[in-house]
Amino acid sequence: MPTPHDALFKAFFSDPVHAVDVLRSALPGALSARIEWASLEVVPGSFVDDELRERQSDLPFRANLDFAHEPSDDDASIWLHVLFEHQSTEDPRMVFRMLRYMVRIWERAESERLPPIVAVVLHHSPKGWRVARRFSEIVAPYDPDLADFVPGFEIVVDDVSSMPDEALARRLEHAAVQLVLRVLRDGRATNDPAAWMLGVRDLIEQVRRATSDVEVLWLVIRYLWEVSRVEDPGPFLDAVRTTMGEPMGERATTLAESVLRRGVQQGLEQGLSRGRAAMLLHLMEQKFGALDESVRARVLHAADVDLEGWADRLFVATTVEALFGE
Repeated sequence: MPTPHDALFKAFFSDPVHAVDVLRSALPGALSARIEWASLEVVPGSFVDDELRERQSDLPFRANLDFAHEPSDDDASIWLHVLFEHQSTEDPRMVFRMLRYMVRIWERAESERLPPIVAVVLHHSPKGWRVARRFSEIVAPYDPDLADFVPGFEIVVDDVSSMPDEALARRLEHAAVQLVLRVLRDGRATNDPAAWMLGVRDLIEQVRRATSDVEVLWLVIRYLWEVSRVEDPGPFLDAVRTTMGEPMGERATTLAESVLRRGVQQGLEQGLSRGRAAMLLHLMEQKFGALDESVRARVLHAADVDLEGWADRLFVATTVEALFGE
């Protein structure tokens, strides 16, 4: 099952326009200038280990390169293997893992000559990237006399963990790419996703004006909802409407309703009606304020069918009486 990080990363960066915006500024300038970015294309497939899919996602790309010599048909392009690492702990052997992924790409090569691969890690974590970038750094003992016998490649680490907003704005052309990198950087750490949305209101407005990127806002909503563990939908939905407009607010409301209904249904199937009643009471208090003891008793002792019906009406009802259908 895809993680929220994986879903956002692949849905967004599978668009070469978005990928180019990040990669062009992440790679060394001299190399970036020689890549024909208009030729960038996603290569179907993934090379990440099955057991690591909860922590990593990847997208392989291919692009033409302006070679210093006249290339043959076999060496006219390079691969850009982008790994998105979304774990909160560091993997000191990440550079070794990238080598394994590169070998898997080479195993699929159809020509005798292997294509060059630039390994890129898009990283965000509370502490940032602090481990090896060059393969030789993880080999011990390392000695200059052994240099010819040790792989010498280095991975490109695009670490957005603590990159200031101003730096992201300077390096990126598209507002949508700025917004996604900022939500990847901040979403998991924020305890107030509503306030976060209000804080990036100007950036959201730029994305709304770029009609081709409007759907990015829905990806951001889904991501924030899942990774920040929204407990009170009210302020969250209000912030969506304020920053993104009523249509997006309606979609977010539908999302919240479906999550609540699914939670109530799971509780009913597992015989956990009392626990789901407590959750419903919590959401009612967040929306309507303090509840009378008679209301609380009614919910706690309600039949399963009543709990399910009230959950369906919670996000459209304006009063407790309306919720109860009175």
